[in-house]
Amino acid sequence: MILCLSVVVLPVVIAQQPQPRPRPVPTLTSEDLLTTQPKVTPPPETDKAPKDNPKTSGPDVVGAVKEQKTKPAPSPEEKERQASEREWNEKFKKAEERLKDLERRADEGELEIGRLRNLQFSPTPQEAGTGAQINARIAELAKQVSSLRDEAKTAQAEVDALKQEGEAKKYREDAGSPKKEDGSPNAEYYSSRYAELQRDLSDAESRIQVIQLRINDLNTRIRKNTGGVDAKGNSTNSSDAFAIRRLRAALQEEQERMDEARKKAEDATRKIDELRREAAGAGIPVGEAK
Repeated sequence: MILCLSVVVLPVVIAQQPQPRPRPVPTLTSEDLLTTQPKVTPPPETDKAPKDNPKTSGPDVVGAVKEQKTKPAPSPEEKERQASEREWNEKFKKAEERLKDLERRADEGELEIGRLRNLQFSPTPQEAGTGAQINARIAELAKQVSSLRDEAKTAQAEVDALKQEGEAKKYREDAGSPKKEDGSPNAEYYSSRYAELQRDLSDAESRIQVIQLRINDLNTRIRKNTGGVDAKGNSTNSSDAFAIRRLRAALQEEQERMDEARKKAEDATRKIDELRREAAGAGIPVGEAK
């Protein structure tokens, strides 16, 4: 009985004892956050300089790089060959320029003869004595043209001989370089090359006009010399037949020259277009844009 009472009284006594007051929960303010951030320790410094790599450094590799950048000095034989090649280039350019000049002057003379003949046979009334003056001038020009053509043949033989020499010795024609030694565009090369190609085109166009005048003259002479023919189509006039054969042979030659002149004009035009594109890519405007 006494044990039961003690069991009952014990919970009551425990209930009557004062309970401890709850502790306030700590809170963090923004100031606490600013003052309590952990310090960041920087990583230990390391040597930023790359370590020597035996494959990319060392005296052997450095020497090899210098050897690649420095060209070996030419041998005495190579120096002699280079000097000989430069001398050949100078001779060839002079001979070629002389040939072009002679042909250009001869073509200009023939074109002037054609102009005077057209003036001579023009229906426009002329002053007295004009016809005689025109004939004298035509004869003078014809003599000059004949002399220039003979000189051009000699100059052509010289150019051909120099070409053969260059091919035999494997010389390269020096046409200049589109870049300077430092790699920048060479404006002088583009301007001089453009002027040269323009002269070639002008010469080819003049030659086409000259050959057309010759073809017209030959066709006229063939018509005038055409005589009667027999049942087999042969000329009844032997002298006329011989003259016509010669005229037709000359006409065939002029037609072949015409094809050659037209090809030169086409080549010059193509090269001019290519040079313009190349110069534009290098940032150098050359000639008139199409």
